Amino acid sequence: MMAVGCLGFLLGPGLIGDPLFSILNKSKSPAFRVKQKQFAQRIIAKRVDASRQSMSNPVPDYYGEKIGSLKDYRQWLRDCNAYRRKAREFI
Repeated sequence: MMAVGCLGFLLGPGLIGDPLFSILNKSKSPAFRVKQKQFAQRIIAKRVDASRQSMSNPVPDYYGEKIGSLKDYRQWLRDCNAYRRKAREFI
C-alpha cells in the first residue's frame, strides 16, 4: 500500500495532474502563464542582495518559494525592506 501511495505521489502531478489541468483550463492557460512570468520578474527585481547577509541578518526567502498569497507577498516585501535597512545600518 505504501508503494502504491509513493508511486501515485510521484506520478500523479507530472503525468496525470498537470496535463489534465491544462486540458480542462485551456482557455485560461495563456493568461495564467503571463501572470506567472510577471510575478517571477517582480520577485527577481525586488529580492535582496544575498552577499550582505550575516548570522543576525539572514536573507528572507531569496527565491520567493513560500509566497502563496497576496498577504505573503506583502510580508515578503516588508521582510526584504527590513533586511535592506539592517544591512545598510549595521554593515
